[in-house]
Parts: sequence; structure tokens; C-alpha cells
Amino acid sequence: AVPLLVLFAIYSLAALWALIILDRVWSRTLFTIALLIYGNTAYHELRHRMQLPIAVTQTLRCEREAAEFVNVHRTSGQRVVTLDPYIGMLCGSDPWNAERSLPLSNITALKGSGLRHGDWVIWDGQFAPNEGATPLDSLLNDDRFHPKAEIEPTTPIRGLRGLPYSVHVFQWFER
Repeated sequence: AVPLLVLFAIYSLAALWALIILDRVWSRTLFTIALLIYGNTAYHELRHRMQLPIAVTQTLRCEREAAEFVNVHRTSGQRVVTLDPYIGMLCGSDPWNAERSLPLSNITALKGSGLRHGDWVIWDGQFAPNEGATPLDSLLNDDRFHPKAEIEPTTPIRGLRGLPYSVHVFQWFER
């Protein structure tokens, strides 16, 4: 988000500059000086505030383990169903290709007709109960969702609703 913000700010500054200073020579000179100053500020902002490279958190570790589990056990034609874009990326899923993945945004609709035999469902404690409105119990209490793995952080983490964070991997089997 920061690089896009920097580009937008530069574009806005250039447009404003063209309105304020009408002389082309002065406009180019002052704009170059302003760009150098702003570019230096943007570099330090990005470098010192973002803490690059980004450290691997407990949630990212859990999500990576779940994706690796699915990648090892998934066969051709089996899709990945998740709401977390990081997990989808690690599984090589294209979120816009229904042949490779489905969003876990409406589990009721997926139970009815969206899921195919053998599809993998990755429920994470951050996106699924909140944005996806899919409580973990709805999957655990349905015998078509076969639990395959449960990954928890080494130190307990609480989510938005005070629920403990974990990542659960299920495989869908029709009755």
C-alpha cells in the first residue's frame, strides 16, 4: 500500500504543480527538487516504519503450515476453499478461477452446490469467523467436512471476538 500511496502523491503533486507554476523551466526545476525531497522522505518512511523484511508472525506460520499440508495432499482437480488471500497464494490458487479455488464467503451456499468431492477447505481464525461468517462449529458438526489438520500458534492468540486463533484443514466428502 505504501508504494501505491507514494505514486499517487507524486501524481497529485505534479498535477498541483502544473496549476501553480505556469513557467515550464521553473516548473521542471522546482518539481525535480520537490521530488528529490519527497522521495527521500518516502524512502525513510518505508524503510523505518515498515520494518522490512516483514517478520514471520505466529499467524503467518500457522497459515503457511496449513497451505503446505494441503499442497502435499492435494491431487489434480481438487480446489482450495479459503478466505485468507495469503493461504490462497501459498496454495497457488487463483481466486477468480472457480476450477482452482472458491471463497469461503458463504458456507451454506457451498454446502448446497459449490463444493465438489475432495475439495480442501481451510478455515482460519481470522477471516472465516468474521468476514466469512463461518463459525468453526458449523464445519466440525457437519460429517461431510472431514478434519485433516489443526494448526495452532505456539503462544495462544485471541482473535477479534476473543476466540482462540487456529487454522483448521478439512476435506469435503459428499455423503
